[in-house]
Amino acid sequence: MSEWIDGCIAHDFNNLLTGIITSLELSQKRVADQRLDKVQGCRRFMVCPSIGR
Repeated sequence: MSEWIDGCIAHDFNNLLTGIITSLELSQKRVADQRLDKVQGCRRFMVCPSIGR
C-alpha cells in the first residue's frame, strides 16, 4: 500500500515540476527573443539561469 502511495506522490510531484520547468523555459525563450512584455512579473523566479543545462 505504501508503495502505491509513494508512486502517486512521485507522479503528482513530477507533474508539478513539469509545469514549472516548462514555464521557466518559455520565459527564458521570451527573454532571448526580447519579448520582455510577457515576462516582467517572472524575473524574481529566474534566479538561477543554469538550471536544466
